[in-house]
Amino acid sequence: MEGQCTALLLGVGTTRAETALLWSVPADPAPAPPLIAGALATLLALPSIATLCLLAPRQHQKEALALAAGDARVLVVPTSPGQTPGERLYRGLVACPPTPLVVIHEGARPFITTELVQRVLAATEDACVCAAIPARETMKLVDDARRVIGSPERARLALLQTPLAGPLARLRQAATAAPLAPHCFALALATGLPLRTVPGSTLNARVTSPAEVAEWQARGQPGANDPAASAGL
Repeated sequence: MEGQCTALLLGVGTTRAETALLWSVPADPAPAPPLIAGALATLLALPSIATLCLLAPRQHQKEALALAAGDARVLVVPTSPGQTPGERLYRGLVACPPTPLVVIHEGARPFITTELVQRVLAATEDACVCAAIPARETMKLVDDARRVIGSPERARLALLQTPLAGPLARLRQAATAAPLAPHCFALALATGLPLRTVPGSTLNARVTSPAEVAEWQARGQPGANDPAASAGL
């Protein structure tokens, strides 16, 4: 599968604060890479990735270009303020060069491993595929008045994670037809293909607070074949 895939790395968070965290570079006690650098380095380490499209807000174009560091595989794709998640996904997918597959990943998940990406890509025959971990918390159905009205079967619940991979052409068509898709999982369902899951990782959590960013910068990324990374379905 070498060179048969494009990566779309989402450098925009769900809020302005999350987006700022993705690109902030602390100067004390020592300079450290921004959060987005974690996933960027892991994806570029995969020989299957021919091109990486880095979706970055216009106000962070300088930082994005610095991270690309002249790597010809990295294409910085600017986003504009006010764009919806679906519009940003559409912009990123349209910018991707034509490859059979695309793998989409949130920059706010810096502990992604090459093993996890390969696991997702290996399962993409006739389907879109994402990582997932079991739901371990007690979850209930509630009505409009917030009253508990039911208990879903926990064994059938899963917490979805990126990376998500699928046929680039089908995901691009879905983004054109469903520009208001709230996230890449909804976009995958809009392709009409099955959305399958493979075991994800509890380490592959979204980092959304300054304290969590500091922890990532102190720990660095886990190894590509970290045995602690498998905690999925």
